[in-house]
Amino acid sequence: MSGEEDNIEAAAAAASRRERLRALKAAQDLLNAPDDDHTDVNPNDQQESALSLLIAIRKSYL
Repeated sequence: MSGEEDNIEAAAAAASRRERLRALKAAQDLLNAPDDDHTDVNPNDQQESALSLLIAIRKSYL
């Protein structure tokens, strides 16, 4: 591979890492966010969903 191809590949990998880190931060924020709306949604279901998302993102990052 040429140096230019290496740079393109490295830039794509960095962009992918940044996107995964943003998703991971969003999942963590969702998991840690206080429940401001008092609807009939089960808070345990919301936490479970956020935790599942967080775990899936972390697994994809490994």
